[in-house]
Amino acid sequence: MLVQETDLLVRTYFGDDAAWASVVDRVRRGRGAASDVIEDFGEYVTFVDDPAYAGATPEQVMAPRSARARIRKR
Repeated sequence: MLVQETDLLVRTYFGDDAAWASVVDRVRRGRGAASDVIEDFGEYVTFVDDPAYAGATPEQVMAPRSARARIRKR
């Protein structure tokens, strides 16, 4: 059972590792001190880098666990 205390950022495309690393880095660093938004999102986001989600739609990612199991069976 997933108890969510943070937001999830789920990787669904696995063809570009550098792009994923860049997204993760950007989210962890935030927009910097000049921004009026939260400077560092890293502690508020859980990164999900699981090939089981490859090609999943937002609806599939957000589905209850029983429905997500069907993603892995493709």
